[in-house]
Amino acid sequence: MLGTLPLALGILASPIAVIPAILLLLGPRPLTTCVAFGLGWTGGLALITGVAILLADLIDAGAGTPAWLSWIRIVVGALLVLYGVVTWLRRDAQKEPPKWLTGISELAPGRAAVLGIGLATVNPKVLLLCVSAGLTIGTAGGTASQQLVALLLFLLIGSIEVLLPLGAFLVAGERATAPLLRGKTWLQDHGTSVVVVVVIVIGAVLIVSGARAL
Repeated sequence: MLGTLPLALGILASPIAVIPAILLLLGPRPLTTCVAFGLGWTGGLALITGVAILLADLIDAGAGTPAWLSWIRIVVGALLVLYGVVTWLRRDAQKEPPKWLTGISELAPGRAAVLGIGLATVNPKVLLLCVSAGLTIGTAGGTASQQLVALLLFLLIGSIEVLLPLGAFLVAGERATAPLLRGKTWLQDHGTSVVVVVVIVIGAVLIVSGARAL
């Protein structure tokens, strides 16, 4: 389980899901659309990670921790470091909010769910982290129930960025609007810096852990 913790934290540190969640909570149907988005996001994470677990089980049935997993960690780590460097170099060109954020608050629940699935399965950073987590869980040698617990823990941490604004809205109602807007603004202003630091650190950790296991 601990092997997937930094990977889950990498997903948590990204504003890719929390900003849409906040925008949905500011729309005409805040609860239904945000819950649908959260289910789609978590379902997307579960799909990618679950498939990686199954593939690891099939490829590595009955074996110990394989050398290929160490190489995958190194490659994933290098890709994450590269992603962080490229994101930092392009930070000035990314100051404007993405066009796909326009009109999100008006989405119907069904489309919000599709958006959640899409963000979880198409974003390269999230995809790399989920695949790496699934392979780590699948090759850890645990029972099916232990793998399920590890998967659920990974999904819980990866979904906190949606659960936090949703929880704030459930507790405070419309009083949460101002704090949510401030949070959205802060994430848009500083989210890139946070993502770059976290992604590079996690990438370096994966490279070192993979190299040590060879």
